[in-house]
Amino acid sequence: MRISFKSELDKLSKDLNIIQLSILNKSTVQALNRTIKKVRTEASTAIREEANLTKQRVDRELVESKANKSRLFAAINSRSAKATNLIEHVSGDVSRFRRRTKKGAFTKSAQAGVRARPYEKSKTYKGAFIGTGKNSGKTLVFKRSGKGRGAKLEVVHGASPRTIFKRTDTQVRLQAKARREFSIELDSALRLNLRRLRR
Repeated sequence: MRISFKSELDKLSKDLNIIQLSILNKSTVQALNRTIKKVRTEASTAIREEANLTKQRVDRELVESKANKSRLFAAINSRSAKATNLIEHVSGDVSRFRRRTKKGAFTKSAQAGVRARPYEKSKTYKGAFIGTGKNSGKTLVFKRSGKGRGAKLEVVHGASPRTIFKRTDTQVRLQAKARREFSIELDSALRLNLRRLRR
């Protein structure tokens, strides 16, 4: 997501002299960078309103790109905000959802599936079970697709911060937040920089 407000800034700069333009550009950079921080906070809140994820987990994956005098826009990058594995949303003793007992028989819990809460309400994922990743060695939730010997083992995903972030309603919410905050921050930055100029 990118914020720039280029058309609004073009209108403001039409009748300004060189010094005033310099102040406008400086103030714009300051306003954009303050605004993007607030938009990032709003994005984190929007994601966590739906997904059962910690603030630290979500914030870590929403990366800011700041504006500067030659780059009059700021952005938030969500490319690293990949879908979680369902194991992150399983509470309590995960061993009850493992596929087999030591003797090789299916446990009742494993037959029933895995119960987890990736979003607001808990849900039982039938056919899912907890095992160890072959390459990673991590404890993960899996399921089999297909039947018989040809069935493939697949990981079961939990909440996806990136999906929520990119969704249209989330983007509309963030753009509205950006417009409100940029207007306030630009006015504040202009006043401050003009006061400094007059000293």
